[in-house]
Amino acid sequence: MRKIVAWLFLTLDGVVESPEQWVMFHDEMGEAINAEVAAADTLLLGRRTYQPGEPT
Repeated sequence: MRKIVAWLFLTLDGVVESPEQWVMFHDEMGEAINAEVAAADTLLLGRRTYQPGEPT
């Protein structure tokens, strides 16, 4: 059985990825995201996340 890992932006007051309160993205965060994606064997993306990078 595989382990499920959820990786989200979550504030201390419980806001999850609110467009009004986006996290400031920086190089260190990019490196952490790249490491998580490289370690995964399967990614589950929502439509809004997938469509901008969808092959045409």
